[in-house]
Amino acid sequence: MGLSNLVSADRHVKYDFVWFLRDFEMSIRAVVIGWILLGVCATGSAQVNIERFERRLEQIRRDTLLRVDTTVSADQRALLDYGALVSFNFFAIDDALQDTHILRQTESLAYFRLNVDDVHEIFASVRSTYNDWNAGEAFDTRGDDWVEPTLDRGFYRFDLARAIAAYQGRASDFNVVVAGGRQLAHWVTGLTLSQEIDGGIMTVTLDKV
Repeated sequence: MGLSNLVSADRHVKYDFVWFLRDFEMSIRAVVIGWILLGVCATGSAQVNIERFERRLEQIRRDTLLRVDTTVSADQRALLDYGALVSFNFFAIDDALQDTHILRQTESLAYFRLNVDDVHEIFASVRSTYNDWNAGEAFDTRGDDWVEPTLDRGFYRFDLARAIAAYQGRASDFNVVVAGGRQLAHWVTGLTLSQEIDGGIMTVTLDKV
């Protein structure tokens, strides 16, 4: 074999080796690009799944917080609160002649509150008082006196926005609250009027964001 043939064979080997390296490099690039594209697609798919999951979670949260389960009977959804209290007072009252009159006063109060779905509310309280004077010290001829139970508070209250949320599962920026019965009314934070009334109060609010 001549020198020229050896040189030609050596160049052929070098050319084949160079093309092999180029092919290998292109294959590596193709694999890397494929993994990058796969990662981008997976990331996009994961992002879509996360957003879908977050929307579903928000819907579940809204249903849990707002909507009530109407398949459950109303008596099981209702909240009933009731109780009573007794207070004792002692008075030493001086009249115009500076004579002291001793009064022991016992006051009792019983109440109950019924709330259904935070939409309907009924409240009532009854108060009674017993006045116990020292002998002959009462300011009238009745002496010791028991005041029969009387209605202290009694009203029904309805919340429209809460009803929409509870039974339709959606929030409302418009609300009407109606309360009627014997209740304590406050006008202008109590500076204008703060007293018991027998009547109705309607409050309308609009919360536009």
